[in-house]
Amino acid sequence: MNLNGKPGKLLDCLGIRKLYPPQEKTVEEGLLKGRNLLVATPTASGKTLVAALAIASQVERGVSKAFYTVPLRSIAFEKKAFFEAVGRCLGYRVETIVGDLEVPERKLARADIIISTYEKMDSIIRKNPDYLSEISVGVIDELHYISDPKRGPIVELIVSALKYRAPQIQLLGLSATVSNAAEIAEWLNARLVESTWRPVPLLQGVYKDGVIRYANNREEPVSQKTGVPTLDLVIHASRKGGQSIVFVQSRRKAVSLARKIAVKHALLNYDRKTSKEAAHKLLESTDKTELSQLLSNLVSKGVAFHHAGLSNQQRTLVENAFRNQAINVIVATPTLAAGVNLPARYVIIDEYVRFEEGYRTPISVSEYKQLAGRAGRPGYDETGYAIIVARPSDDVEDLVDYYIRREPEPLTSKLANRRVLRIILLALIASGLARRPDGIDRLIMNTLYAHQSQSKAVIGFIVKESLRDLEKWDMVTRSNDLYGPTRLGLLTSLLYLDPLSSRFIAENLRRKPLKNSFGILHLVSMTDDAQVVRVQRRDIEELYRVIDERYSDLIVTPEKYIDEEARYLQAVKTALLLEDWINEVAMDEIESKYNVGPGDVSSIVETSVWLVYSVSRISKLFPETQELSSYTRTLEERLKYGVKEEVLELTRIKGVGRVRARLLYQHGYKSVAELRKASIEDLVRIPTIGYIVAREILGQLGVNVEGMSEKEKKEREGILSYT
Repeated sequence: MNLNGKPGKLLDCLGIRKLYPPQEKTVEEGLLKGRNLLVATPTASGKTLVAALAIASQVERGVSKAFYTVPLRSIAFEKKAFFEAVGRCLGYRVETIVGDLEVPERKLARADIIISTYEKMDSIIRKNPDYLSEISVGVIDELHYISDPKRGPIVELIVSALKYRAPQIQLLGLSATVSNAAEIAEWLNARLVESTWRPVPLLQGVYKDGVIRYANNREEPVSQKTGVPTLDLVIHASRKGGQSIVFVQSRRKAVSLARKIAVKHALLNYDRKTSKEAAHKLLESTDKTELSQLLSNLVSKGVAFHHAGLSNQQRTLVENAFRNQAINVIVATPTLAAGVNLPARYVIIDEYVRFEEGYRTPISVSEYKQLAGRAGRPGYDETGYAIIVARPSDDVEDLVDYYIRREPEPLTSKLANRRVLRIILLALIASGLARRPDGIDRLIMNTLYAHQSQSKAVIGFIVKESLRDLEKWDMVTRSNDLYGPTRLGLLTSLLYLDPLSSRFIAENLRRKPLKNSFGILHLVSMTDDAQVVRVQRRDIEELYRVIDERYSDLIVTPEKYIDEEARYLQAVKTALLLEDWINEVAMDEIESKYNVGPGDVSSIVETSVWLVYSVSRISKLFPETQELSSYTRTLEERLKYGVKEEVLELTRIKGVGRVRARLLYQHGYKSVAELRKASIEDLVRIPTIGYIVAREILGQLGVNVEGMSEKEKKEREGILSYT
């Protein structure tokens, strides 16, 4: 199929001579004519290119803006790399927005393509900028997330608000797993492009007692040498020249199974030299903790584990090492399948049952399909293999029928609860998208919830009750059939807070406006938006001792939470972790003390930075709390960097961080002014600072460092390490 104009130029830039069959079908269904489409095709069937072709076509017609929104930051960064290449080819300006507290409106207004997470696209819509009406293409990637309790309602608001605010927009929904695709396409007012075509065919089967039984009734024997079925499968796959991703349901299992596999690393095919280089890079690039040392050791043997407890940097290094053949096997929790595009020849589902609320629950068919979809690397593998490991009591045919032959569960709205509706309704009113009851009703009726509902009266009742809650909490006012946000309501929506969290912060601060870091950290950890640490039975006595000793530091005291002991203690433990973090306790000690991984710390800290920032903004609204604003902004910055106040100035320098900032301070560089007086030779005497880092630090401070020494050149070439 020959394409003209910008779409044709795009294919030339990317070196694509022929479209995949599903891609051709999207063109036939009106992709380049502005038609709404739901593209339900397997992983790696080229859905991102479909979106790029639509954007190229629309921009060629003089329509100015497009957005591409995804559920996770890891996916956003992957799309960023692709669309920046598209931008260089076609002259588009691309902006990516993921974790920023403030939305860079001017940059987004000038951009041709905006890449964002769902939450950030929702945040843009809440501000209701003028350029929203200029958007001509809206791409919702991983549309199956609409069934996710957390992110699904956000997807519904994005789609519904855009249909209401920018009815001319071309909507593209992209997903690999949609069993009720016709229903979802009808909601989107879209044509359906559905296909099972994959660039790499997929064979799916179940493994038990030394035999893989595929869904096509073919059987394949596997040598049973180790007594561990999954390990036998991994060795079998490696001997056939393939890499494997093994999915398990817990972090502990991911680590323990990776260790078992590493014991047999001599039986795996991987690039020994590259794996050692990757292991060294991993250890040198992250804090030296027990976890990072274990991971580095495993990577040197061609094996890794991958879960949310790892830092973003560690996960990225593992993923890149896998792509470079340094790792033969990754043992991962399902978060990997929801993240970056990392296919393998073999996907092995070691566990298809997880513990939820104390019960063993089978994973959904939809989740299995997402995991299985990772099998098969385009351009490398002729076939991908997805294999479920059966338990001794399992019937193989039952597993084949349930997971392989069965359709995934239908996508359903998760909007039907008061808490979610309150957040959505406040966003509509605060943004000005809908303030009259009839406008609110019309917008709500654009949701999938309304489309799937059997009773419009029930929807109306829940909406009215949710609006009453917002009025009662002083988030909105109503006058002459017109809703408007209060100052607190407007700020709550702009901060992306749950109204309950905002109300909780405001009420407790006004009652007790205490300048105390532990009290504020505990306050934000008590909100519904907080991410908290698990409390174990052995923690309880110590946490009560902390409460007694630090009672006067607490803004939220325990008397009102006798019936919510678990919630209160979790907040205390989380506040202690955050306090250790801002007091520069070593990451290794934090991990051990609180039984968390670096990824957990990063996630808890990031959420708390946002919540403390929210405290600083909310405190400005009331006379009795205004003095807290500057105090909490400093606390927010300390949280962001994990340092004491005395080294904040140094941590603002890119590439310094909490460890180097403290080392610089200890070596007499206590301010930027003092650091400007240093030479490169002075700085390289400090541990963890090499020639390249020293040059980059001084360059940021405006110090003119001429030339490059031989030692610097060697380090730049990788002959010398930073240390």
